[in-house]
Amino acid sequence: MNVLDRAAVTVKGGHWTLDNAAMNDTFMESLEELHIERDIPFNADDRRIMCFPHVVNIATGHVINSSTSNTYSDDPDEYDDSAELPNGSRDVVVLCRNTVRAIRASGQRIERFENTIEIGNEQQWFGVDKDGEPITLKTLQLLRDVRTRWDSVYFMIQRFLQLRQAIEHFLTSPLNKDIAHLRMTDAEWNQLEDFCAVLMIPHIVQHGMCAEKLPTLSASLPNFEMFMTAWETLGAKHPALKRYTDIGLKWATKYYHQMDNTKAYVIAMFLNPSFRMAWITAHWGEDYIRQARRTIKEMMAKYRQRLPAMSTTATDVPPPRGRGIPSSNPWATATKYNLSEMLQFHQPLQPSLRTVEEEFEIYVRDLSPPDTDMVLFWDMDGGKRFPTLHAMALDYLPIQASAVPCERVFSSASETDTKRRNRLHPTLMEALQILKFSLKRQRLDFMQGLETAEEDMLLPAEDAPDHLASALHGESSVDELIRALGDDSQTSIETTDM
Repeated sequence: MNVLDRAAVTVKGGHWTLDNAAMNDTFMESLEELHIERDIPFNADDRRIMCFPHVVNIATGHVINSSTSNTYSDDPDEYDDSAELPNGSRDVVVLCRNTVRAIRASGQRIERFENTIEIGNEQQWFGVDKDGEPITLKTLQLLRDVRTRWDSVYFMIQRFLQLRQAIEHFLTSPLNKDIAHLRMTDAEWNQLEDFCAVLMIPHIVQHGMCAEKLPTLSASLPNFEMFMTAWETLGAKHPALKRYTDIGLKWATKYYHQMDNTKAYVIAMFLNPSFRMAWITAHWGEDYIRQARRTIKEMMAKYRQRLPAMSTTATDVPPPRGRGIPSSNPWATATKYNLSEMLQFHQPLQPSLRTVEEEFEIYVRDLSPPDTDMVLFWDMDGGKRFPTLHAMALDYLPIQASAVPCERVFSSASETDTKRRNRLHPTLMEALQILKFSLKRQRLDFMQGLETAEEDMLLPAEDAPDHLASALHGESSVDELIRALGDDSQTSIETTDM
């Protein structure tokens, strides 16, 4: 608060996008008390935005924990083959993890596994596909799941299934008889495929968010509802998967209900010209529709009081498209799961503007195409025709749906504060971390690094060189120093010729 006070922006504080740790609940409560001491209205529940990727990851984590008797190992080189469950069956996730670690336990095994793929392709060891053609596998390595990487369990299982024929042939080799007990039965392979299908849905949601460099709040509700609908549909069509999807839905529903405490979700979605009231009208119950309309109109009334006298004229301008903050992510998710009908809603436009009620009704009569650029819409057409909503859009549309970029600013602190630079002043340390983050890209990409890179699942973290230290000690060029400052612990650095 002292920083906000010094900058004289305390009264302009908006919403806080935080992960779902309990300490952040305490933080918001304390923040509310500090605002009240300054006679500034502030509601901790209403101003709290839950980090969308964290919520999806939490639901996915509970699905994984419910399906396996083991968790991540602190030592990636250790593996525990105790995959047997109390009922006598084997835990397929643990079995998959143990097999990956066993094959990757030494350089010799890794090399033999690669040779198995190459020779198997040449000699057609892997059978034929449904068209009668010999199965050819890519020469790939198995991937480990990593504690700090979201979706790493999904990637591990997906690669494991992709190389099934090579794994089975490798485990039957006399050279590998010490790990032959890890070979799966057909039923266990089928169970692993089912579990992979469950994890694919949150992976697609995360991947869709990564397609937007600036994921904002306006598409969070539609994305989250389609995420839950996809799990519900999968469980209904495949009863064997329902025990997994029900657990994920239990946790997803918990956080979904918490969104009711924050008006910003509804208001931001309403201000997205590609949604307006259409999504709410198409998929919500009557009571929730009335409540949403009331919430939006009450906020419009507050903003109208702050605005000067407004013109009652309006100009028709075609809805702008192109770059800016895209709103295409929900359509990609809907197409993936055959839910496109959830996004089909269009009404004609009739321009007019007088009261708050009339401005609301005129705005909801039309619907912009999915690829409409929200920034251009409100900068051009929307700002002229809907001045009250334009003022709201300036405050609500920039709200971030993810807390990941804020965390990433300081997540690579160990790369800056090394043993050789452990006396940096806190102020300088803060400035360096912010500088590193700001120099990463010429354009902001808040989702860069959220997806798990394959190399992060192949190479131990300790193998990564300290390029920043080399640059600061004169062993690298200035260009390399800039690149090192712009990188973090999850990004590979490409050295250039001196």
